[in-house]
Amino acid sequence: LEPTPAAAQLRSGTLHAYLGADPFGGGRLPANVSAVESLGASVVVSVNPAAPAGRTRESRCETTNRTARALGAAPGFVAHPYPITPFHRDFLEHFDLIQARRVELTGVKELPGAPLRLRAKGALARRLVGARLVGEGGPWDALVEEIDPGETPAWNGWLAPPWLKSGWAHAHRLLAPALSDPAARKEADLLFQRLASGAPAERAEAVEAGRRLVARLLAECERVPVGYAVRREAYGTEFSRGIENVAHDSQAGLASPIFVRTAKLKDFPWNGWLRVGLPGRAQAAWNPLGGFTDPAGRFLWRRKAGSATGSPCRRGRWRRPRRSRCRRTRWRRRLVPACSVRLEGAGPRARA
Repeated sequence: LEPTPAAAQLRSGTLHAYLGADPFGGGRLPANVSAVESLGASVVVSVNPAAPAGRTRESRCETTNRTARALGAAPGFVAHPYPITPFHRDFLEHFDLIQARRVELTGVKELPGAPLRLRAKGALARRLVGARLVGEGGPWDALVEEIDPGETPAWNGWLAPPWLKSGWAHAHRLLAPALSDPAARKEADLLFQRLASGAPAERAEAVEAGRRLVARLLAECERVPVGYAVRREAYGTEFSRGIENVAHDSQAGLASPIFVRTAKLKDFPWNGWLRVGLPGRAQAAWNPLGGFTDPAGRFLWRRKAGSATGSPCRRGRWRRPRRSRCRRTRWRRRLVPACSVRLEGAGPRARA
């Protein structure tokens, strides 16, 4: 289901939610439509190692700082020179470092001489670069790249590690592949493994390890974050054809287990169809061992498998699964059923 017809169906109340690009283009929402915001793509700057700007650490840091200051604006883009954002649970643990990085950027000025030659990868990155964009065949100083979190491992619909939503894990996944020094990469990987294994016994020790990891990833200025996009997903609230009690994830948005476990139909709260739109058709195999890897499959598997009952909770720790309890009476045992899900535009099989 494409965004344009999705917008029309949301206005008319025939579609409950759309898990794709904002069908209203960042504009004003209709009276019977609401939206949730979550972390979208990250925007990073990588310096060309073959160019003069990439020869030393000082020149790389200068180039990335100049690039960050030279970028334009785009709808939904937030300039943020640090890999951990307000959508991560450990944002406040890095708040002083984020503020120091912002102060550092305010003192950067455009130097006289030749302007920066920038390449761009991704639609958002091209809008940010603007007139500074150079062709693929010409010399370039830095690459502005849009990295979508949807490109990260999907875990085949199963429970992800409890630390996956931590800012330090996002920073490692985003920046570690760009480290060219084997010693620096080894140090970063060891810090990451220590945090992922839960080795730090005290909370203060874990916080310090996370700060050291991010500092190690940013030290050589080979790849530096400059901002992120805010994802906006719309859902219908019309009475009585809309939905209510809508919960979403700060990073996955509506494409998360908590949405299908909390959303309630206003017309048939316990026995109806939840109509959800997706931008593409279902293509992956419907196999719980190696399938359900596309957006439609992952969404349906979350509905069928009930992974929201065992999702990681506070501080990257596992929480006890919430089990369904039946209501007992003297004469019978009753279990209240949930609503069914139909994915619009995902194909004839996309039901659960």
